[in-house]
Amino acid sequence: MEFVRSWLLSITAAALAGMLVYVLAPKGGTKKALRVVTAVFFLAAFFLPFGRLELDGLSLPEIEENAAFQSSSLALEELVNEQILGARKDAVSLIINRELESLGLPQAQLEFIAGGAELEAVEVTGLSAGLCVGLEHEITRQTGLEVKVVAK
Repeated sequence: MEFVRSWLLSITAAALAGMLVYVLAPKGGTKKALRVVTAVFFLAAFFLPFGRLELDGLSLPEIEENAAFQSSSLALEELVNEQILGARKDAVSLIINRELESLGLPQAQLEFIAGGAELEAVEVTGLSAGLCVGLEHEITRQTGLEVKVVAK
């Protein structure tokens, strides 16, 4: 109850001070500027006590990271990494097989070497070293991936 009483007194004092300044102000542009300043002063007096109000019982509970949350986020990360890796394997496989087909060579057996979501290398059965370098450049040009192509 003391809070409400002091709040009403501060509003009343702010209103009286604002009215006194407004009455004593000269007419013209100065009076308009003082009207704005008085309104801001009154609003500050109106809302300032609420900023000091302690709301101990109304705080939001903190989110605690627990083992279940961490394990689910790790599982989600692994799933995303698997999908990224699968998409990269598909893209590289398509590029290699298209290039081999354009050269009149049969499709080759591919073995992918990966680390996490990164595709590090592709082992291709029955290719020459020169053709592997050309495939590396083509993969990088089309996908932006730096993948080592190795003849097996």
